[in-house]
Parts: sequence; C-alpha cells; structure tokens
Amino acid sequence: MSVDIGGTFTDCVVVDENGDTTIAKSRSTPENNFKTGFFDSIEAAAVKRGIDAADLLENSVRVTHGSTVATNIMVEKSGADIALITTKGHEDTLDLTKGRGRIHSESPEHLLRIANVRKPDPLVEGRTSG
Repeated sequence: MSVDIGGTFTDCVVVDENGDTTIAKSRSTPENNFKTGFFDSIEAAAVKRGIDAADLLENSVRVTHGSTVATNIMVEKSGADIALITTKGHEDTLDLTKGRGRIHSESPEHLLRIANVRKPDPLVEGRTSG
C-alpha cells in the first residue's frame, strides 16, 4: 500500500499479491498535519476492497508514504526559514562532502568533470560565524 499526501487530495494505492490494484482518494487535511486525510484514504481503499481498514493495514506487507506537499515546499522554496548549525572547525564539511553533491555512483569520466556538474541550490544560503 502507498499513500501520497498532496495539497488538495491524499491518494492511496493498494496492490495485492495477484497484482489487483485499488486506487482511492480523500481530501487532504492540513489543519491537523494531514493525519485525517492519510487514514481516510486508507479507509476509502478498504471500502472499495470490501474489507475493514484495520484488516487492510494488518495484512499489508509494506506501507509507503510520500508527500507531494513536502516536495512542493522544496521546489517552491516556500517552507519555514531554516538554519544549519555545525561544530566550530567543521563549517565547510557539507560543501566538501562528495564534491558538494552527486558523485556517488558516477562513472570515472563524470568524476573528472564534477566541477562542471550543475548542483542543486543549497537549502541554507550564506555563512555566519560567531
């Protein structure tokens, strides 16, 4: 079973051992940190399958959770202000780690050109020490 929380709707997809798929949807509930919408989508899937939500959860081998809401916050840069605090003397660790991103599993040819690879914008801009 997989549940994805979006800004308007929360979707639940259930695939059983035979490959039969059930798709259900409920309203997202930002007013309570999306909790009700999450469980309502599971309930809607259970109803479509003709079983109780508790039975659906109990018999699920895996439950995965995605959040389009969180992805949108990252893409739109509309989340809360954040800060990164490091131990004195280790301020550059994150910049230095893996060439500042994306070298894990890269071919040797790409590693030689890592400085030319476009890297994502940092989540925390600038530097203040004190």
